Amino acid sequence: MTTKTGSSAAAPTRKAKALSLHLGLNSVSAAAYSGWDGPLAACEFDATDMAAIAKSQGMKHTVLRTKKATRARFLAALRDAAKALKKGDFFFLTFSGHGGQVRDANGDEPDHKDETWCLYDGQLVDDELHAELGRFAEGVRILVLSDSCHSGTVTRAKVPVDPDEALAGVGAAVGAMTAGAIWPARWMPVASVAPSVSSKVQRATATRPPQIPGQSVQVCARC
Repeated sequence: MTTKTGSSAAAPTRKAKALSLHLGLNSVSAAAYSGWDGPLAACEFDATDMAAIAKSQGMKHTVLRTKKATRARFLAALRDAAKALKKGDFFFLTFSGHGGQVRDANGDEPDHKDETWCLYDGQLVDDELHAELGRFAEGVRILVLSDSCHSGTVTRAKVPVDPDEALAGVGAAVGAMTAGAIWPARWMPVASVAPSVSSKVQRATATRPPQIPGQSVQVCARC
């Protein structure tokens, strides 16, 4: 007769899950940006390359290129990832395309400007991205790489306590700027490009966003 001794076997350790989402926009919809389509050369390739890196590390990846990189598709993919991942899991998010700045909607920016990603059918404000990242469970590791103008502060270090409440606050503050789910192009005034700016930047002004009445355009090497 065999007698069982000792404690029961420990539960198997859950293997961490890793997901990734990659956006690359070679242009935007002129209808959403006052006639400007923002042509770029290789952002779709960037998204493909980032996805290949993610795949090589065993991540399940999603790629949204140009016309598919809409606000609705991006937010849906981000929220799907937030629902799927748990403590100890990993999420890798990359963006390659135009970045912008708009007037600060809720007074949380010392420079009075919010940073944006220029998605195909409208801009995504940094406060929105911040709130969406707040939907992920505590303990999920998140890495964001942004190859875009003004990308240094396009995310926030501290996630909001209640993402829905944060988004509602942003939406209420900028009601006049929204048209359905699409953020129109609103570009902050800046000083004229200095003579010392490289010729690359000066050439880029030929394809920059259109000037909105009473505003001028943020110019940099990417845009």
